[in-house]
Amino acid sequence: MPLLLKIIVLLVGGFYLVDQSQVVAESHSVVPSREVCVANQCIENLANNADKTPLDPVSQNSSDSTNNSQTELRLNALMSQAKEEGIEGTGFRPADEKYLFIPPRFVNYEDAMAEGGIEGTGIYGDFDESSTLLEHNPDDDDFDEGGIEGTGIVAGAENQLIAYGPITQFGSIYVNGTKYEIDDAELEFVNDTGRAELSIGMMVQVQADWQQQTNDVFNAQKVTFDHQIEGPINTIVRHGDVTLLNILGTTVVIAGDTAIDRSIPYQFDIGSVVTVSGISNEKNQLLATYIALRSDMYHEGQQVELENIVDEIRVRDQIIRLNGMDVDVSQASWKQGSLQTIEIATRVEIVGQYDAVANRIIANQVRVKKNDLSLSKGNKLNVDTIVTHYESISQFRVNGYTANASEAEFLRGEPEGLRNGVRVRVAGYINIDGVFEVHTLRIKPNANFAVKAPVNSVNPITGEIGFLNLKAYALPDTIYQSKLKAINKYFSIDDIEVGDWIEIQGVEESGRLTIGNLFALRDKPQMILKGHVSINGSDRLLLLGVDIQPTGSISPELISSIRDGDMIVAKGSIFDGNTFYARELIVH
Repeated sequence: MPLLLKIIVLLVGGFYLVDQSQVVAESHSVVPSREVCVANQCIENLANNADKTPLDPVSQNSSDSTNNSQTELRLNALMSQAKEEGIEGTGFRPADEKYLFIPPRFVNYEDAMAEGGIEGTGIYGDFDESSTLLEHNPDDDDFDEGGIEGTGIVAGAENQLIAYGPITQFGSIYVNGTKYEIDDAELEFVNDTGRAELSIGMMVQVQADWQQQTNDVFNAQKVTFDHQIEGPINTIVRHGDVTLLNILGTTVVIAGDTAIDRSIPYQFDIGSVVTVSGISNEKNQLLATYIALRSDMYHEGQQVELENIVDEIRVRDQIIRLNGMDVDVSQASWKQGSLQTIEIATRVEIVGQYDAVANRIIANQVRVKKNDLSLSKGNKLNVDTIVTHYESISQFRVNGYTANASEAEFLRGEPEGLRNGVRVRVAGYINIDGVFEVHTLRIKPNANFAVKAPVNSVNPITGEIGFLNLKAYALPDTIYQSKLKAINKYFSIDDIEVGDWIEIQGVEESGRLTIGNLFALRDKPQMILKGHVSINGSDRLLLLGVDIQPTGSISPELISSIRDGDMIVAKGSIFDGNTFYARELIVH
């Protein structure tokens, strides 16, 4: 009997220790230094071609570890970063526990998991998802033939509505906050080399009759998709809030709101071929709204595609250069122009093959992209784009058009916020002089908070979702994606129930939370809050108004290093009203 009692005591003690380890186990992390990964090797500086044209968010969010204590904290962090993905990670994550080791073909896998969510790659995968290659979606934007950057689609139709933006929701499709029925629409996939299927994040042009609508739902006549880049990844740069990919000489920006297709289950691989849809900024970088895998590596003869601005023309050599990438046009057929008629700064689309040895493209086709829709008065445009060539509110450019917003109604943001590089949604028409007369304008702010938590309440009619003691509101252009194993491309707020786990990436403005991206998640072991911390007079940490109470295992040095306004990630649970007990804090 004494022996049996000893065995029982030992077993009970063991269970107690396991429970306590789960309570106190945590990690501390600091921002990793900037890295450039080339041919599966990482070095501690930015590539010249990425550094010369940094995005504003990039320059605002980079910092380096400079002391031994920070390095020690970071080493501790690496031990637990593989446990939890998403908001504070890249979102690249193994599909199940069989990937406990670091796959050697992934570039700096630990750091990839440490940077992400709002400020990370926005990768699509989750633990729930299969690592097998799923269907890729070959849809992209820019529609050269009859697109918004095209050469004249249905010009002269008095009632024509043209919308250009990413697909944010299905059923049928939502573009720029408007629903379009596509059952009877013509679908066009320009230069497509894969399966013709629309996906969330794809930039599409929708053509409809703006007078033919029912309850603000339009019947689309045509939906066109034309990706901007398809080719092998040459370099990978993780820099602050974003990941920069160099593809055929062009910098592709992967941010938190980029829709990552399930065909990319983990980290981006150097040499893999991807297709990208997105919006070009004033620095000729491509802000990706959608990216998918075409193949694990480039095969000789495989088609590539590149759209960008011509920065050099060598007629004698029959070479043009786009963002430093030489294009041999000696055997190419031309559309809407020729080598003799194009000029510097002309936007062109190249289709051909990639010569990896010479690092150049052998073009089969060159298409000059023109903005000459010649739309009649009464035609309407609704465009999601980035402001370029800004001189004043009455003179800037969107999608290649000179725009005038001096009489526009600002539905979000203020006129003084309009400048180069700002993402906007503009609605108006092209006047007789070819100027885009803007009627309404929305400035799209960058996401500044993220949450992973179970839902407390949901109201699909008002778009209100409750979690913790907070409420956030879905918008007409909120992007919906499901990270659950069961694929549901039609996921929306109507599918959310109390108790479901969700991830929200959004904007806090004047105490109001709005949702930019909404993800369905499997159940999680702990809640996660991310945002800019405020410190009150009692030195208490507040995140989105929630009191963050660090547990005793978090080092006092880390807590004391936090400054008002720092971006932090808190992992833990909320046990009473408005206090979040953080078992882990990460300071960016």
